[in-house]
Amino acid sequence: SAKEFFRGRGLIVDGDESTVNFFRIGYHAKSDSLTFPYFLDCALAGIKYRKIGEKTFAKEKGYESTTYNIDCVDLLRPIIVVEGELDCMAAWQMGFKNVISLSDGAQSTKRAIEDLQNAKEILIATDMDKEGDAAAKTITDALGAYRCARVRLPFKDFNECLLKNVATGMISELLKDAKPLGGHTVEPFDHIAKLATQRKKMNPEKAVDTGWE
Repeated sequence: SAKEFFRGRGLIVDGDESTVNFFRIGYHAKSDSLTFPYFLDCALAGIKYRKIGEKTFAKEKGYESTTYNIDCVDLLRPIIVVEGELDCMAAWQMGFKNVISLSDGAQSTKRAIEDLQNAKEILIATDMDKEGDAAAKTITDALGAYRCARVRLPFKDFNECLLKNVATGMISELLKDAKPLGGHTVEPFDHIAKLATQRKKMNPEKAVDTGWE
């Protein structure tokens, strides 16, 4: 059953279904599939199906590919990027609420890159494998190493970390220790200019006029 599946994934513990309820997971009896609703601007954008007995997926006709949980995050705070809906749910259950997932695995970075254009800090926790590293590099190359860092989890993904009882404190330290995935961390000029303007407003007495407009 659906509840047995989520208990096996560590997402229902001692009858607590708060994570499953938050993400509004449903069950489609005819296909014996879990339903993962995707929202965009507070409206249903599509539904993704996952068969319980096997790892196969389907999408509702007219499904709009978007980033999972994007409506529930704050782009001004560090945002965690994972590779699947179950990892997103696992991170949320472990207390890391500002988390999104790529819509269709490691190859589906395009929409996430679009949705993260205004993000301040991006912590990429895609799977600890070749495909996950490739997704992290694609995101970093597109959005800039100055704000992207690769999280190195002790197991393959967040759901496995949850099942292995990795302490939340350990995950927090790994997030803090995340480093850019290769390349340089040179920030674009417009970002530096914005920071300089903000600091000038905060400490006008320490500001020095360069003479440049």
